[in-house]
Amino acid sequence: MDIFKHNIQALAGVDPHLAERLLRSETAAAEIIGTRAGVPSVRLKNAGGRPFTLHSTVDPLSEAERIVDSQYQAGVNTCLVYGFGLGYHLEVLARRLPPNAWVLVVEPQITIFRLALSVRDLSHLFRNPRIFWAVGEDADQVPAHFGEVFRVISLEGFSIIAHNPSVRLCGEYFDLLDKLCRRWIVAVGGNFLTNVQAVRNYLSNTLENIISVVEHPPVTKLFGRFHKVPGLVVAAGPSLDRNLDLLRVMERSAVIICVDTSLGPLYRAGVRPHLVLAGDASEYNFKHLEGMGETGAALVAEPMTHPGIVSEFKGDKFIMSFNEALMRRLSEFMGDFGVVKAWGSISTGAFDLARRLGCDPIVFVGQDLSFPGARYYAHGTYQEQRWLRDLSHPATLDEVHRGRMVNENNQEAEDIFGRPVRTSKVLEAYRQYLDREISQTRARVINASEGGVGFQGVENMPLEEVLWRFARKQRPIRKIIHSTRARRPGKEISHLFHFLKETSDELEKMCRHCNEGFELARSIHQQESSDLKADFDKIEKAYNKLYRQRETLEFVENANQGGLLAFQRGTEKLKGRELDREAILEAVKIYGAFFISFYQTALFLKKRFERAAVAVGLECHHGTEEDRRRVAGRVLQAS
Repeated sequence: MDIFKHNIQALAGVDPHLAERLLRSETAAAEIIGTRAGVPSVRLKNAGGRPFTLHSTVDPLSEAERIVDSQYQAGVNTCLVYGFGLGYHLEVLARRLPPNAWVLVVEPQITIFRLALSVRDLSHLFRNPRIFWAVGEDADQVPAHFGEVFRVISLEGFSIIAHNPSVRLCGEYFDLLDKLCRRWIVAVGGNFLTNVQAVRNYLSNTLENIISVVEHPPVTKLFGRFHKVPGLVVAAGPSLDRNLDLLRVMERSAVIICVDTSLGPLYRAGVRPHLVLAGDASEYNFKHLEGMGETGAALVAEPMTHPGIVSEFKGDKFIMSFNEALMRRLSEFMGDFGVVKAWGSISTGAFDLARRLGCDPIVFVGQDLSFPGARYYAHGTYQEQRWLRDLSHPATLDEVHRGRMVNENNQEAEDIFGRPVRTSKVLEAYRQYLDREISQTRARVINASEGGVGFQGVENMPLEEVLWRFARKQRPIRKIIHSTRARRPGKEISHLFHFLKETSDELEKMCRHCNEGFELARSIHQQESSDLKADFDKIEKAYNKLYRQRETLEFVENANQGGLLAFQRGTEKLKGRELDREAILEAVKIYGAFFISFYQTALFLKKRFERAAVAVGLECHHGTEEDRRRVAGRVLQAS
């Protein structure tokens, strides 16, 4: 018990909740076995009542070395450990890991973990602040710990170290955990990379669309206006083809909400949806709506979308928000735009919009989240039209669909009829996200896609049955949508003008601080500094000046995630080192690269905020004449 108390004291310093749970738990019934290596092994009974050893009864230490040798890749600094046993393999791993490493230990049996604490001094592991513990938790609770170890700023490789006896003892648990872990990495890692690549477009597009933000009403005007009205969320999966005729019939009895990809197939089939969502910053998505003309739909756009979508769309328009940094700031003085939750795919936003409109039931159509019939999309999408133009004899369009599907890192799944179907990791991540959102939805949710993989706990129903059971009553849906148009009050527009102008001024200050810091870094790098330590202190002061401009800082950091990531990774490696000449020179290179990337980003944003200020000031006639002349002059000078 002295060993146990010693371990608990050490553990309480890093995880008091786990220490408290251990004090309330029982110790696993097991036999402690002496070994030739002079350290204990343990024998217990598995679920079938048969004897089961967790470690070698000869030499657990050599066995632990073999476990780590076979599974750990040199240089990897992020590890998940499946199963703890008595901890020998974790001790070996801790010695092999680089100083910036992070580890999450997962042990499903808290009674076995308590046994380990009773027979071995493990306090050195518990005192390690880079080792985290998930003990006695359900497998689906463990991903809540992943953020502690999967640190983007320092991730240099990832390994799973499986203690095979523990994995065999709790096989189903670790099978599920492994799937959850890999899905989490794909989803979160992919989302981060998407942000790094697209965030400049998001900010630039939002500012270019600023007049639309002023001129068109927020989508909150529609929230709750369709209480208990059926809402159809229409995606562009292959199954959409079979339901186009029924959708034409349902225009007067259900709110038809489509994504930009599916508007083309609907329009060409004579279906007039009520709302179409757009929220992608890329020019590629503009092609879905380009030259479409009057479609009967109202556009619900996040200002980050491509400016051509908003400017060329014919019909009513509403502004929604994905609650990103710039839209959050604008809402502080322009009011609630209407936050719509979307993750990865705009169809997830269409589902959330249906909830916020008050629709019940909410019905998925064309939401296959897979490739039924080896096809990528419904017929009539922009993608298919482009493939047809590029088609070379003797290839067929079906072959192009199959080729695209193969390139999607696809995997096998089961469709709603129990048949095998191909899907992709990305589509599977979207399906899991929708599963979670559906589970938190009060309205009835129905899958009327009549194909694809479906959703957990959601009834599958033919769209014709949805029509006869829920959508026979006619409703003035278009009239309600059209009646909500309203222009922003002048006071809000004036506040917007001053915000844009003041932000451009702050960005100009940031550019000056970056120049100051870079010149200092350059002089040190070229050995022009007479006092290395004093000049390095000045570099850090220039850096701190940037971080005192907190209100503008968020925009620059969002738009400079690549540069920020490189800076954070560099400084992470320098932590704990003595600040000698060599360390200062390394740090100077890191700071110099940071000031360059920060300057380029701040200048990029400054020009766009200035142009947006001029647009709001001149087009909407707010702000003083002097304000407009001064800002317009700076724009001309910057150009």
